[in-house]
Amino acid sequence: MALETFVLYRFGPDGTYEAKEFFEGEKALVEAAGLAVGTGEFPEIRGTDLLDRLVLRIVDGEVVFPALNN
Repeated sequence: MALETFVLYRFGPDGTYEAKEFFEGEKALVEAAGLAVGTGEFPEIRGTDLLDRLVLRIVDGEVVFPALNN
């Protein structure tokens, strides 16, 4: 079974994003987002599917979508 393709956007302090990057599978997207958070350079990180539907949003290092139940 083929992995779904996701897109990662890294937003800088000025609200613009770098060139989008494509990843195969959820795990690859989450790992790339985690690395971006670790740099401290990106106030917001978003992941979408190829139809541009939001699947992941991180603001100031905190996951805000999807909601995490602790």
